[in-house]
Amino acid sequence: MKPTKTVELFLIKNSNGRTEATRNRRIIDVGEFPDEIGAYVIRYRTHKVPRFFGFSEILKIGNTVDSFKNRFRNYNHQCDLTVAGSDLYEALKTRSQKTNIRLMYFLAHTNHPSPIDVEFYYASPSSQPTEMEYELIRTYMTQHGELPPLNFGMK
Repeated sequence: MKPTKTVELFLIKNSNGRTEATRNRRIIDVGEFPDEIGAYVIRYRTHKVPRFFGFSEILKIGNTVDSFKNRFRNYNHQCDLTVAGSDLYEALKTRSQKTNIRLMYFLAHTNHPSPIDVEFYYASPSSQPTEMEYELIRTYMTQHGELPPLNFGMK
């Protein structure tokens, strides 16, 4: 399976915040994200992460049945975790949307050794988003013996 489109993933200031505190939060820039549905892979462009077997640039594999743009807007609901002093443990303990929490915290608080890209795999009548995601995860798990680091389970 080959991606249809690749876009760099980065955080920007939340210029629409009503207060200075909310304007200092960062959000994912979804301006170039497609409105299509399908599966996506978040990956380092050049850096490889040690895995149980080997190394991989892949950080997360997911899917959306709404649109890629809306899926990544949903991650932005946890933008309060992008400011200094945010408490990952407390957020994971008390909130839902664990994947969104971990991704936003990771993007904001990790010194990334390489740019991060999102690869978009568009669905078609013969390939549905969930099936596409499962195939990408199956391939990854076969190669590395575990899920990508920002995937936390399978539905």
